[in-house]
Amino acid sequence: AFVFPEGTRNQDPGLPLLDFKRGAFRIAKDTQSTVVPLLCLVPPKGRPGCITVEVMSCIDPQNFESAEALAQHTQQLMQDRLLGFLSSHATS
Repeated sequence: AFVFPEGTRNQDPGLPLLDFKRGAFRIAKDTQSTVVPLLCLVPPKGRPGCITVEVMSCIDPQNFESAEALAQHTQQLMQDRLLGFLSSHATS
């Protein structure tokens, strides 16, 4: 199943990721289902370009005491990777 934990697309380029909703992480924790973070980088609305999808390393929910901790860890990993991607592809 695919879940988008932000709940909506972020339109603010200065804030890479919105806060993650916890429901998907509660389900992953309750069912001990592996979390596979996907970064989807889409060009700004109205601009042509390619969509980039990066499959990140799997996260085992058993390594976290709570769904909250799992969500925070996942969001931090994704935010760090996204910021790295954006800085390496910044135009001058």
